Amino acid sequence: MPKVGIVMGSDSDMKVMSKAADMLEKLGVEYEMTIISAHREPDVFFEYAKSAEEKDFKVIIAGAGMAAHLPGMCAAIFPMPVIGIPMSGKNLEGVDALYSIVQMPPGIPVATVAIDGGVNAAILAARILATSDPELLGRLKAYSQEMKETVQAKAATVFKIIVKIPLNAIKKIVGPSPIPSHTIDRGTQAIIGTCLKELINGDIACKILGEYPIIIPSGKPIMKAYKEPVRTRRIVIPRFLRTYKSVRE
Repeated sequence: MPKVGIVMGSDSDMKVMSKAADMLEKLGVEYEMTIISAHREPDVFFEYAKSAEEKDFKVIIAGAGMAAHLPGMCAAIFPMPVIGIPMSGKNLEGVDALYSIVQMPPGIPVATVAIDGGVNAAILAARILATSDPELLGRLKAYSQEMKETVQAKAATVFKIIVKIPLNAIKKIVGPSPIPSHTIDRGTQAIIGTCLKELINGDIACKILGEYPIIIPSGKPIMKAYKEPVRTRRIVIPRFLRTYKSVRE
């Protein structure tokens, strides 16, 4: 029977990789799991990747953190699909491993799942095997149906809880709406709704006037020009600053 190889660079990755193993067991997929450091045991790793095809591995799930070279090296040697799992770390929370695994050169692909995505890695491996295994495909469909029914059951439970809560209790929890919808233009809240519209439109107009000054003034001046330039500046500039500040606010 085709098998899935699960390999990790450290025993600290076991928490995530065990989730992949559990999911493969649930789907009835045979697997073999081991720990090999591509950096500390290059000769052992090379032998593992080279002999994986002879062991009837059809997919390898490789998990690694930090530099995360393990999945990419597996893909360089093993001629069949490799799924990479980036492991979360202390420094960059797995982003470094994610970039390391996903940024493979052309011709050496690694199917990368989410950081610590052991479950999805197992499901992806099972789907790859299911292309030539109708029974496994049936188990995958059953699992999808199980997830659907779980979500529906949770939704039904929440609905029952909401229905049992009295309307008055809901009003006390939620409280009255502090601001009516600005689309309301009838009834007791018509005035508030109308004012809200004017407030919104006025705010937009103030921003436009503040950000886009008038190039060509229009209208007639309401004050006579001062003959004394220095005195004029002392009066006009503070007035302008007060007006500009109120418009910007």
